[in-house]
Amino acid sequence: MNNPESELTTTWRPLRWLLVAVVVLPTAVALFYALENWRGARALAQFHRELAAAGLPTQVEQILPPAIPDEQNLAMAPLLKPALAYHRSPVTGDIVWEDRPGETRLAIVSAVPPWNTRSSPALADWTKGERTDLSAWQRYYQELKARSKGRNVKPVALDRVTNGSSLSNSPPSGRAGSQRYLPASVAARYEVPAGMSEVEYGDFLKTLKFPVPPQPGAPAADVLMALSLIAPELDELARAAEARPAGRVPVHYAERPAWGILLPHLGHCKRLASVASLRASARLLAGDAAAAMSDIKLGFRVAELSRDEPFIVSQLVRFAAWRITLQPVWEGVVDHRWSDQQLAQLAQALGLIDFRPATQRCLQYEMLQDLTPSSGAEREQLGHIYSFLDNVSSPIGDAQEGLGQLFIRFGPRGWFGQNAVRNGRRHWHYLTNHLTWAGTPAVTNWNRLETQTPFRATPYSFVVMSELDRKKSVLGFVEKSLPARTWIQLTRAAIALERYRLAQRTYPSSMSELVPKFLSEPLMDPLDGAPLRYRLEPRGSYLLYSVGIDGADDGGRPAKEKESDTNSDLPGPEGDWVWPRVEAATK
Repeated sequence: MNNPESELTTTWRPLRWLLVAVVVLPTAVALFYALENWRGARALAQFHRELAAAGLPTQVEQILPPAIPDEQNLAMAPLLKPALAYHRSPVTGDIVWEDRPGETRLAIVSAVPPWNTRSSPALADWTKGERTDLSAWQRYYQELKARSKGRNVKPVALDRVTNGSSLSNSPPSGRAGSQRYLPASVAARYEVPAGMSEVEYGDFLKTLKFPVPPQPGAPAADVLMALSLIAPELDELARAAEARPAGRVPVHYAERPAWGILLPHLGHCKRLASVASLRASARLLAGDAAAAMSDIKLGFRVAELSRDEPFIVSQLVRFAAWRITLQPVWEGVVDHRWSDQQLAQLAQALGLIDFRPATQRCLQYEMLQDLTPSSGAEREQLGHIYSFLDNVSSPIGDAQEGLGQLFIRFGPRGWFGQNAVRNGRRHWHYLTNHLTWAGTPAVTNWNRLETQTPFRATPYSFVVMSELDRKKSVLGFVEKSLPARTWIQLTRAAIALERYRLAQRTYPSSMSELVPKFLSEPLMDPLDGAPLRYRLEPRGSYLLYSVGIDGADDGGRPAKEKESDTNSDLPGPEGDWVWPRVEAATK
């Protein structure tokens, strides 16, 4: 006979354990998350105390550049201001651009039609002794004009009254974002209607009609004629640069997540530097050194707009813009086209350039990055970035990637704090080495001395972005800052040598003769801290060089390009970085 009490006990026992599991497991998970969150917050607080004790910033806000008055800020000039004039919709969070006409006007100030650059001539690289090929640009504008025939942008009907000189920034009712308005005077110059749909706007950018003469003439004159299309904007910006002594782009640093901060101005800065450099080269060859100097000064100012930004990409664009802007400076020096007064102006401007503070600021920003997502959507976005980095650059296995994805999407917030500490300590190490080795022979080897540890997706390392791509994100950035600094120093030395030649009709036997009249002090090689190498050559020429990335003096033997990376700004690891000397150009 069955015992009812025994059956009840047998039935109740698993139910009781199930009830215990339902109550205890969530409690245990909650306690686990709470403990890990506390541990992460404690580790981050301890790290910040250590930074403070070392006299280093503990918050990103401490290294952000202060605002400057709009009337003194070149970045707030009418042409540049639309670059970051946006806000986010309080309803959808989408970006709302506040000045579409201005954005359009800025985008078309280019030597080539935006987003249709495949057939345009490549930019010359003066560090390799390449001159600006004005004949190639002349042919390009002729071909561009021929291709654009019969491809006019058709007018569109506007349901808004305009005043003949400017058009409203606001799109017609019910058609948000569907129109790109241009001031009537600008639209007439480009032979397009003042109001364009988005589709028409795209066609317009691909078929910009740069003016060309009926028959080809001198390359410099024809290029200047083509660039006359955008001359009003360039000249306006040059005048603004004279009137506004400071320059700082109002980046939206408060944006969340921090890795999603928009930096559209960087593309504009590089493009403006390119077109100013091209026009300067053409003006210089046409014999108008004063006008060329105006373009070069504008290029200098544009290149420095990102000077105080703590982002690696901002500084990489800054390095590139300086390299582009120095092209006509080099051409003018080797062709003896600058006067002593103009050379003195160039020397004064270049003497103010120092990339080291920005490099340190970038390392500090990387050290202080807040990696904690504030919402589930940010976790999803971070997970997407993680997958992208894995796909393009990191040799981590599927299992490691899968763990990282799980940690990002479901891990405790405290784990992000632990990741921030891991990330911060490594970048503190980089910063210390950079400050210790800068200007010494060790700086040429610091990249090699930093060992790359295998990636492991642990709770305290899964979301450290630079762990996935260390070479490109940090070490490669510091390595690229070395040639940027070196080419500035070589240019300053070459300018001083040219000023000496103008005064003495010959070059000095040693660099010491340039001090103090043409240089306040000897110029040092950023790669080993010793004076730049100089040697007077037979027939009155000279050899000027840096020891290069290997830190070894090869007697001025030029370094070769890296065979594995033809697009790199860095020459090969062996050989010296030599100031190029070439034959003088003719008109």
